Amino acid sequence: MDLDAIVAEVYLNAGIPTDDDRVDAEDVEDLINGAIREISSTRDWEWLKAVDSTNILTILGQSDYTPPSNWRRTIGITLNDSRDVPARTPREINSRQFESGPVEFFTIEAGVLRFSPKPDLIEKIRHVYLRAETALDTGSDTPLIPDNYIDLAIWGAVYRVHIRLKDTQAYRIARGVYEELDKRYARDAKAYSPQLIPMHRLDTWGN
Repeated sequence: MDLDAIVAEVYLNAGIPTDDDRVDAEDVEDLINGAIREISSTRDWEWLKAVDSTNILTILGQSDYTPPSNWRRTIGITLNDSRDVPARTPREINSRQFESGPVEFFTIEAGVLRFSPKPDLIEKIRHVYLRAETALDTGSDTPLIPDNYIDLAIWGAVYRVHIRLKDTQAYRIARGVYEELDKRYARDAKAYSPQLIPMHRLDTWGN
């Protein structure tokens, strides 16, 4: 569903005319974008899942890689379609910054994807991540949210309309519809988060 259609649905469900001076079309568009930002940031929706097409191979001696511009969070990394790379904290990775060898771990620090050790061979990277929504600007723009979930964005905007109108009762009703939709759709959202596994020393330090 494109932005024009979503705007029309928001007016319809909010029960106000499209020429209402209190909330014009530009205001509604802003409220829709706010609802979409909220939706995309609160759950790991399947439609936000993407595969990095910019970082496809490790580079000899290079530990740092820039994620795509729409990157929000890394789900996981696999090398050569066969070896999952576990996540580590930046502190653990940085403590091995001068080492070279086959990649064993990764971390994210200040928006940078970092491998450890520094790669000493070229391997295929499969970097799966959650992407951010792009603001809808023109009437033909469409969100990443599929049409079968678009009611969540519509009602997220509707309750914002009633906040703008200071209509407490209508806000509570719209907010209730939004939360019920969110619960209903939540079963389709999976918590994608790389598990941080503590490092353990393999030497005899301290003995």
